[in-house]
Amino acid sequence: MKLGKEDNLKRLLKMVDGINFKDFVAFLSAFSAKATAQHKIELIFKVYDSDRNGKVLSMIYWKS
Repeated sequence: MKLGKEDNLKRLLKMVDGINFKDFVAFLSAFSAKATAQHKIELIFKVYDSDRNGKVLSMIYWKS
């Protein structure tokens, strides 16, 4: 499966659609230089767990 920048942006936008301000700020904090590696990993996992079942299917990611 080839994922480009547009696909990643769509996944991020889907994650923030309908969340409240507090959750949005928590989402943005993962992009901070002060964010822990654990926090960043959790965000990345949530981006690829599109069906929210706690699993990410094996896929090949190619840079576009």
